[in-house]
Amino acid sequence: MSLQRAVAPLTSSAPIIFRFASSQSSAPLRQCSPIIRQFSSSRITGAEAKRKMQTSTWQTYTLSTPPPPPTAREAALPVTEAEAQKSKPVKKRRHFNFVPLKKTISLSPRAVEVLRDLSNQPEAKLIKISVANRGCSGSAYDLKYVEKGALSDIVHEQDVVKVLIDPTAQLKIIGSTMDWVEDRLSAKFVFDNPNIDKSCGCGESFMTKDESAAREAEKKASKGL
Repeated sequence: MSLQRAVAPLTSSAPIIFRFASSQSSAPLRQCSPIIRQFSSSRITGAEAKRKMQTSTWQTYTLSTPPPPPTAREAALPVTEAEAQKSKPVKKRRHFNFVPLKKTISLSPRAVEVLRDLSNQPEAKLIKISVANRGCSGSAYDLKYVEKGALSDIVHEQDVVKVLIDPTAQLKIIGSTMDWVEDRLSAKFVFDNPNIDKSCGCGESFMTKDESAAREAEKKASKGL
């Protein structure tokens, strides 16, 4: 093959190639529209889903029941500032007539003299009255000399003379009269007790009315009455 024949096809097809390139370059360029995916259409991951479930939207709340409107009387009678500052009359206090309490004990004149002599001694002491559980009837008076009483003791004062009373003995001796008695054999304090129901022959022990009623109730309960 001669060189002229081999080069001829190349030279003949060259204008066609350049024409195609020029036609492509002269045509307007077409822009590709970008694909935009909405955020709402994107898939939510597991962590974001949990966060959305845990977080609640804030809402404003109002009172379910509004305050009651003023009454017709309040609306018809408005109170001015001058009237509000006026002083109102003070109401009188109610007086109650309380029944006076019964004295725990009373001291006879002779008992007051003996107690006063005891208080005037160099080593002054107080007498404390108690009731012990002993004797045939169950209870007996127990008198002791003490320098000072306990905080719970009841202090009875009469004619500048003080006597201490055990609080546990108050109900058994309330309303009693304390006296001083002297005879050939002894000298001692005695009690005139209205609460006594029974006492032993020697007079050392006694039983109150409340104790007798409690024992009778126990006997009836044991017999099934």
